Amino acid sequence: MNEITIYLIGLGITALTCFLIVLYFKPHLKKILLELNGDKERPANFWVAYTTIILMLVPLIFATWIVPRDNDVSVFFQIQ
Repeated sequence: MNEITIYLIGLGITALTCFLIVLYFKPHLKKILLELNGDKERPANFWVAYTTIILMLVPLIFATWIVPRDNDVSVFFQIQ
């Protein structure tokens, strides 16, 4: 396997893990936010969507920062 394949597999595993965590936490988070907002659906839906985006993007952003640092690294990693 070359470095591009390993890198993309790592990103895929990170994305899958984030997606599964979001699926697990979403109903519990919505229940808590509805409680805190006094059963007002709109603010709770916004914060659930915001949290979902943050839980997906932050780990993926950090995963994209980790690239091989060899001298003979592929052109794929030099585009940043």
